[in-house]
Amino acid sequence: MQNTVITRKLTGLFSVAVLLATLPVTALAKDKEKSYSETGKVIGKGQNSHTHQNSGGHGDFTKYTNTYKIETSTEVLELDCGKEAIFHREGKECGGDHPLTIGGDVQFRVEKHHVFIPLSNGSEQKLEILSEEAKPETAAQK
Repeated sequence: MQNTVITRKLTGLFSVAVLLATLPVTALAKDKEKSYSETGKVIGKGQNSHTHQNSGGHGDFTKYTNTYKIETSTEVLELDCGKEAIFHREGKECGGDHPLTIGGDVQFRVEKHHVFIPLSNGSEQKLEILSEEAKPETAAQK
């Protein structure tokens, strides 16, 4: 009986020790440097509509987010900025202090159906990938 109690305590202490040992590794993984290895050119710009129901129940209203087409060496990505305006119908441009413009170059990384672009303040902006298609020259070669 006493051996069982000691075994349970040792098992509990071992579990806590393993948990504590893995926490710093997890924290370091979150702080690792992000790499924006993908590059492309903004070749198009548009808007995506989002219809919302009025909270008073008196009709719907539509707000718009900005969309961008980015051409890489192999594909064309259509991205939604996702920034809806609070008091206006159209949301802000993506890119922070340096908004994305047609013809402009952009560096980014892709993760889980989203594109992340670095901002000048050290943070990053998340854009949803709406569609991916092969670049016309790449598709013709296949």
